[in-house]
Amino acid sequence: MSVSSQVGVLTERLPALTYANLARAALVFLLPVCLLAPFYGETFERDEGVFATLARTILSGDVPYRDAWDHKPPLVSTWYAASFLVFGETIEAPRIAASLSAALTCVVVFLLVKRMYGERVGLTAGLLLGLCYGIPYLQINANSEVFLMLPLVGSLYAFYRAYEERDPRWLLLAGAVAGVAFMHKQVAMWNFFALAGFLAWQGRQEQDWAAARHRLLVFAGGAALALLPFFAYFAVRGALDDFVYAIFTYNELFARQVPILTRFIRMFSIKEPEVLAATAFLWVGAIVSVARMLRGRPGAREVLLLLWVAACYIGVKTSGRDYPHYYVQMLPGLVILTALVVTDLAERPLGALRAAVPILLVVTFLGAFGWSAHVYAFGSLNEIHEEKFPDELVTRADFEAQAVADYVRLTTQPDDTIFNLGRESQLYFLAGRDPATQFIYDRSFWLSDDTFDEAMRDLRRNRPAVIVDSLSIDLVGSRAGDLPTEFSEFLAENYEYVGRLHYAQIYRLNRPERPFGLMLWTSQFSGVY
Repeated sequence: MSVSSQVGVLTERLPALTYANLARAALVFLLPVCLLAPFYGETFERDEGVFATLARTILSGDVPYRDAWDHKPPLVSTWYAASFLVFGETIEAPRIAASLSAALTCVVVFLLVKRMYGERVGLTAGLLLGLCYGIPYLQINANSEVFLMLPLVGSLYAFYRAYEERDPRWLLLAGAVAGVAFMHKQVAMWNFFALAGFLAWQGRQEQDWAAARHRLLVFAGGAALALLPFFAYFAVRGALDDFVYAIFTYNELFARQVPILTRFIRMFSIKEPEVLAATAFLWVGAIVSVARMLRGRPGAREVLLLLWVAACYIGVKTSGRDYPHYYVQMLPGLVILTALVVTDLAERPLGALRAAVPILLVVTFLGAFGWSAHVYAFGSLNEIHEEKFPDELVTRADFEAQAVADYVRLTTQPDDTIFNLGRESQLYFLAGRDPATQFIYDRSFWLSDDTFDEAMRDLRRNRPAVIVDSLSIDLVGSRAGDLPTEFSEFLAENYEYVGRLHYAQIYRLNRPERPFGLMLWTSQFSGVY
């Protein structure tokens, strides 16, 4: 092949760098950043507190799961750690990283859909997804799903390139990126299975099972190559058992807590009405698009898209809990399906029946836009946080965490450890103090007695300077009385009860010397106890 023909092939694959293309890319990229930026300074909520605490563990050279425990894979905490290195150890840093991840996801969706259905549909999908990141009721902030979406969509993009170009290198990459997605959140496994299912379907259509097996091996091999370094790292650091328990065993126990009937009902419903209202236009567009696909004979790209969207839905519903931020995983699939309907309706003449679809889309879009836009008009970030997270007790605790953290920081030394008996894990990050045990929140204690026994061994070996207890008040249903008496005995033998500060019952380690900061604090603020 001549040099000129090689150049011709390359230029056919690359978009022309015109001002129009640059403007489109910039618009798709900047839209989610602009919509998420007003929430950068919003107070942390519980999940963000966990990720931030694990990020500090990573940056200090300790090992996640062994030294600070969570039930999610490590890459979201790694995003947090990277954001702290780049933007400083602040609340804003992971929110900036989240908005950049969202922006890149929009660009990848644009590139994917452009390749599948053309530039007009791709641009519509990219812009729609960018707008969806401005739905406050999805509680996006810097939660795991906003980071998960980038590798999840990236895997689909590489997979479609592999299908389109019959290039095993793209298939290997798709498997590797699927493995990276799993290391963000376990529900990404369903998308891996969906893509593997498409390979099996493709083999059946082509009646070439040998080729299908080969493609499956390449795809699975890519995933294995991506996952292997994580297992090797934790094995070398002596934390493999902690890692496996956290991301596999615990999640099975966690999911089993929800009754079968409840799980079944939630498969076909959306628990929070605000989420349904704010995303109604997407569900309308998706339902119409799926109906149109199924009415005809779906081609390979439609089968691939439907399998992938179904996997996203199963991922949302896997745990049996229906938290709003789970639905972020549905956004790329829903916007692609909606973009197909929107562009098709814009290009074809409308009859009386077809006219009802755009009217319904416009009405639901305007309702969702207004429902979300009024949150941006609130006067303070606290009001926004209260609107996004309607559980009054938990939201109030989010606000109060800073005061509790300030107390802990003033009454302890930088190298002291603390223990939070509850779910307000942001306390460790806000106070700048390391946890005394790997279990930085209580949920695992109710699923396995072994974890509580292990935590008690840690506490006896490394007695924390301060213990903060939020279980004995209404915040989480007064569960402190359910804990074994050995914890109460440990407190009685080693700690002095200071009193209550907001949501927290505070205990101070008995030791001969009291820091000056403690004497100053208690002399000025003893009235709050």
